[in-house]
Amino acid sequence: LEAEEREFVRRLIDELPGLECLAIRLRYIEERPIAAVAGHLLRSEAGVRGLLKRGLARLRRRASEPADSPAAG
Repeated sequence: LEAEEREFVRRLIDELPGLECLAIRLRYIEERPIAAVAGHLLRSEAGVRGLLKRGLARLRRRASEPADSPAAG
């Protein structure tokens, strides 16, 4: 079940808008510090924190949607 959960989360991350997806991957999957993510994305640290906040909020909403929801894909 753990592998299934990881795959589910990775699919949700892949569905995020481009910069949100990349910021989440760099920060949480690759475990890079905010400063490194900011440098990679050519954004300020505050900008990266905003991307992460929006991306995580979108992930939480998507993860809590019923499986048969049209937005659940």
